[in-house]
Amino acid sequence: DQLVVNEHRSGLTNADQVEAIRDLALFGMSATAIARKVGEKKATVDVALQVAEAPAAVDLMREHQVSLADAALIAEVAAVDEEKAAEFAEKMAKGYNVAYYVG
Repeated sequence: DQLVVNEHRSGLTNADQVEAIRDLALFGMSATAIARKVGEKKATVDVALQVAEAPAAVDLMREHQVSLADAALIAEVAAVDEEKAAEFAEKMAKGYNVAYYVG
């Protein structure tokens, strides 16, 4: 309830939302239960949980306010190559569209 209340009251950042969803999962809530609780689609919660596992992606969201989709791209790369993910995160922070390089 607190995430939903805070989201509407203060406009949580994307990074705050990802971290809150991660915290709910750490408390044992399933992605489906989290989705119901926060009013998001389960697919969005799944992506947020994937992003939460990649510190470079969360940092990018926090420092440069990138979207969940862009952070998910960094998280996907980080799962295979953390150095490459850091390189892409740096380029994304400078405004480059790294989806072209990844896709």
